[in-house]
Amino acid sequence: MLRSAADLHADWPSSEAALVNALRSFVLPAGEGFAWVAAEAGQARRLREVLLEEKGHPLEASKVASYWKCGAADFHETH
Repeated sequence: MLRSAADLHADWPSSEAALVNALRSFVLPAGEGFAWVAAEAGQARRLREVLLEEKGHPLEASKVASYWKCGAADFHETH
C-alpha cells in the first residue's frame, strides 16, 4: 500500500501492453509538468513514443531512461 498526502491514484498494469494502453488513456493535466519514465529498453522506447509523439509532451520536460534490456548483460543507456 502506498500512502500519500497528495491526491494519489496508482495503477499496476499487468503487462507491457496494459502499461502502454494506460499511458495512452491517461489525460495529461493542464499546464506545465515533467514526465519521468524508467523501464526496460523496449518498453521505454514505446512509452517515449506515446508520451512525445501521441500525447505531444515536450521533450525538454521529460526524462525517459532505459536502465536494463531484456536478454542483455551489463546494459545501460548511453545517451
